[in-house]
Amino acid sequence: DRKSWNFTLQEANVDGAVAIAEAAGKHGARLIHVGHIASRPVSGSAFLRSKAAGEEAVRKVLPTATIIRTASLFGFEDRFVNA
Repeated sequence: DRKSWNFTLQEANVDGAVAIAEAAGKHGARLIHVGHIASRPVSGSAFLRSKAAGEEAVRKVLPTATIIRTASLFGFEDRFVNA
């Protein structure tokens, strides 16, 4: 459960999601938030706990947001498959 290169899990998955949800609400934009299929408030994974917290925070800030729950997403050089 590593943090990203520049942000903690809280900053990336909760605080950032809240800021985006607030901005979307302020400007009347539709928000599609990317959650995770295995996110749970009680999980052995800090990443999955933070994704669950982010989903809940987005729901509180912008109840009209659409939350999609994908499987793991990864990209080039993100340390997911490149240790």
